Amino acid sequence: MIRHITAIVAGVGFGWAAVETISFLGTLIFPASATPGGDASNHLGWMIGELPINALLFKQLAWFVGAGLSAWLASRIHVTDQIICGALASLLLLALSVITLIINPSPLWFILLTPLVFLGGAAVGLLPQWRAAQLR
Repeated sequence: MIRHITAIVAGVGFGWAAVETISFLGTLIFPASATPGGDASNHLGWMIGELPINALLFKQLAWFVGAGLSAWLASRIHVTDQIICGALASLLLLALSVITLIINPSPLWFILLTPLVFLGGAAVGLLPQWRAAQLR
């Protein structure tokens, strides 16, 4: 039980750190002040709805990578329930991102794309464990 919790918490933490790092890089590359009508005082564009389309796509890429890394790390830490721990880590990271979407106003296409991105990222992160399970 402790190993389950450790694997899931480590996966979520690692995934969230990756998401925040990539998102921060995206806001530096595509600042909100570069959009027409963007707030010039908010150079990093912390509000998702204020970001240009390129930064929103970069945010989706960050969530894809974060979901994959969280699933991968959680499944690597736990030896017997690899797929379950990896999937739960990605689902908890998705829940954190849904909270972010609720707090920050976002475009509808961005909200609808988010669960698909997380499912794809989790599938990519769990792919090595699925292959190993098929070989056994």
